[in-house]
Amino acid sequence: VVVCYNTLERKKFLASFLSEAVRPKGGVVMNKYEIMFIVKTDIDEKTQKEVVKTFEKVLTDMKAKIVNSKDMGQKKLAYPIKKQLRGNYYVFNVEASVAAVREFDRKAKIDENILRHIVIREEE
Repeated sequence: VVVCYNTLERKKFLASFLSEAVRPKGGVVMNKYEIMFIVKTDIDEKTQKEVVKTFEKVLTDMKAKIVNSKDMGQKKLAYPIKKQLRGNYYVFNVEASVAAVREFDRKAKIDENILRHIVIREEE
């Protein structure tokens, strides 16, 4: 457990986790992540598929490798999100750099068709 007493120490400590890891030969470390996101159901099926393809492209353009892509189907939400009671769940298992995950996160926050998303780094 690391205890940081001032804000400068805390910022340096947090930055050490968020910085891009580099391999000794200069390559970027590819970590394993599980990304789950919920797409609105009030849009047509074609638009839903375009949203999923767009986010696959965001990852692959940043040199990420999509190991597994799964459509979990339409499910009822535990509570309304943006006035939606149901959502289409998708899960990606990827090997990606920190930059690729940040870009996915940034674009998912902007896209109005994404209700929620979460990125989890898997243990190695």
